[in-house]
Amino acid sequence: MARLFSRRMVGIHCAGIVAVAACVALAQWQWSRAHVETTGQASTVSGSIDELDPLRQFMPVASIGATTTVQGTWVPNSRIELGDRIPDGAQLSRAAGKQRGQQVIVEWSIPICTWISDALELQDGTVIQIVRGCALDPSTVEPVRGFATVTGVLQPSEDADVVFLPVVDGILTTDRVVGITGKTAHDGYIVAVQPAPGLQRVLPLMNGTPHVPLHWRNVFYVFNWLFFAGIVIAMWIRVVRDELNDDIELEVKAD
Repeated sequence: MARLFSRRMVGIHCAGIVAVAACVALAQWQWSRAHVETTGQASTVSGSIDELDPLRQFMPVASIGATTTVQGTWVPNSRIELGDRIPDGAQLSRAAGKQRGQQVIVEWSIPICTWISDALELQDGTVIQIVRGCALDPSTVEPVRGFATVTGVLQPSEDADVVFLPVVDGILTTDRVVGITGKTAHDGYIVAVQPAPGLQRVLPLMNGTPHVPLHWRNVFYVFNWLFFAGIVIAMWIRVVRDELNDDIELEVKAD
């Protein structure tokens, strides 16, 4: 039994624990990508940008519609103008319908405007795009500069599967933000609660957790990682048995 706690075996035990834990964690992460419960209620989640954790390849669905406050410095020449829109993002989204890939053209009976967005560089050097408001004539909106504190609602990148828009002049995507700023960007963007002076307030496309269909590819990855965890456990048990057998053989020889 003493051989099970030799220096070599302690290293094997540690490696086994780390490998199994990593496989389980990756399986849980894939499950979060595959399935999300739908609340159907407006989100009341709030927190810091770090707690909501959208600095990754995708924004956690639970963070969509959450309120957060960020501080930073406006990035020069980072403006993205989004035309052919109305201030009410929820109404804009409803007009698009819910069928992926269809091109819906809407003629509004109310004045259309352009959403004005700029990138805010946070203290850690990352950036997130801020929709500051809506302008009837974007050419009249002065460039923004300096330090700012912004409270707003998190929204996913507009190329995400949960976003539905009619035909508009441009969409706001994380890749586009990265291309303009050349910096590490948080996924999605923030719609400011208080519009900038001279701009009309924009209401976000989503105020609550959206319905996300089950992604079977990610479900397959869940079982894949659990299978790997099973292989690691089986190999671990095999090594322990071999050590026990060797220990028994040594005792028999000693007798």
